[in-house]
Amino acid sequence: MILDEIILHNFGLYRGTQRVGLTPPAPNKPIVLIGGLNGGGKTTFLDALQLVLFGPHAKCSNRGSLAYSEYLSRCIHRRSGNTESGIEISFRHTVEGSEEHYHLRRFWKLSSSGCKERFEVLKNGQPEPTLADNWATQVEEFFPANIAHLFLFDGEQVEAYASQTDSSTLIGAAIQNLLGLDMVDQLEKDLLVYERRKRSENKDTPRHAEITSAQDAVRELRRRLDALKQERAALQTHRIDKQQRALKKVEEKYRKIGGTLYDHRGAIESKWSDSVQRVEDGEAALRDFAGGASPLLLVRVLLDSAELRDQHEEDCRRARELADALNDRDKAVLKHMRVQKTAKKTIDALKTFF
Repeated sequence: MILDEIILHNFGLYRGTQRVGLTPPAPNKPIVLIGGLNGGGKTTFLDALQLVLFGPHAKCSNRGSLAYSEYLSRCIHRRSGNTESGIEISFRHTVEGSEEHYHLRRFWKLSSSGCKERFEVLKNGQPEPTLADNWATQVEEFFPANIAHLFLFDGEQVEAYASQTDSSTLIGAAIQNLLGLDMVDQLEKDLLVYERRKRSENKDTPRHAEITSAQDAVRELRRRLDALKQERAALQTHRIDKQQRALKKVEEKYRKIGGTLYDHRGAIESKWSDSVQRVEDGEAALRDFAGGASPLLLVRVLLDSAELRDQHEEDCRRARELADALNDRDKAVLKHMRVQKTAKKTIDALKTFF
C-alpha cells in the first residue's frame, strides 16, 4: 500500500482545503517525515490519516472516550463559522501483480440533529458503494488498524520504539492487537459503557433531563476548549512568525550599519596588520634591490625606447617632406595646365584627383 495524497477540508487546525503529497520520492526512500512548530498541526495530520482510513475505529490522539459523532463535531474548524469538514486520501495497492488506485472521501456536517457522516470509496476512478459499506473489513487487508501506530506516529514516540525497555512492550501490545487478544479488554470496556448507559436510562425523567443537560454542557465546554486551543496555537504561530520577522529586520539593520564587520573586527584587524607588514616587507625588499646594480637593467630598455622614438620622428619628418613635395608638384601641374589653356572641366577633375 502506497499513500499518494491527502486532502484536508477545514479539519482541526487546517483551515480551508489543504493538499499534501505523500508519494515516496524513490522505492528506497519510503519514509515520509513531517515537521513543524509545537501546535502547528503535526498530530492533527496523523489523526487525519487514521480517521480517513479507519473511521469509528481510528485511534486518534485526543478522542479519549468521546463518541464517534461527538469527536467528528469537535474536529471541525469553526473559526470562520464553518459547520462541515472532511478528509480525502488517495493510495495504491497491488493485488496479484495488478496495481489498483483507491480514493476515500469522508465528510461530515454538523446540524441541529447531530453530526452526519458521508463516506465514499472510489476504485480506479469508479464509485464502489459495496466497498464503502464493508470498508471496515476491507481496510484490514491493506492496513490493519491495530498496528497502524507502528507506521503513523509522532516523533516523541521514536524514543519509546528505540528504547530497549519500552520497545518490547509496545511491539508486544501491537502483536496482541493484531491477533485479536485485546478483545476481552475491549469487551470489558464496552460492558462498562453499556452499564453506565443503562443506569442513566433508568433514572427518573427529571434526573435524566438533568444528566442530558450536563452532558450537553460538557460537550459545549469541550468544543469551546478545542476552539480556544486552536486559537491559542494559531496565535502562538502568528506571534512566532511576527517575532521572527522583527528579528530578521533587526539583523538586516545591524548588518547595514556594520554590525557584521564589528563582530569580525578582531579577524579584520589581524588581517590588516598582516597586510601592512607584508607591504612594508615588500618595500624594504624593493629598496634593497634598487640599491644594487638592478637600476642598470633599465638602461637597455630606455635605449631601445629612445631608438624607437627617434625612428618614429625620422619617419614623420620624411613623410612631411614628401607631402610638401607632392603639394608643390600639384600646384605646378595645375599652373602649367592653365598656361596651356586646358579646359576648365579637365583642370577641375585633375584638381579633385590631386
